Amino acid sequence: SNVIRLVTRFTEELFSVLISVIFIYQACRYFVAQLLAVPSVSDSSVVENISEALKANETNITFTEDELMDLDVVIESGVR
Repeated sequence: SNVIRLVTRFTEELFSVLISVIFIYQACRYFVAQLLAVPSVSDSSVVENISEALKANETNITFTEDELMDLDVVIESGVR
């Protein structure tokens, strides 16, 4: 009876460790995937245009069509 109790407790601990390791592995995997999925903005004109407008306290910000497309990509990717 004591042996069965010890084996059962040991098995419970093994399963809890396994679940914890799997959870941590998947969290790290998701983090790396999100880190690699963020596109880099090579043309910083959109960011500079917004920054200049904010510094000048302008409310009417205009963009070219290419800048708007770049801005859409940045917004859709979740970059803040």
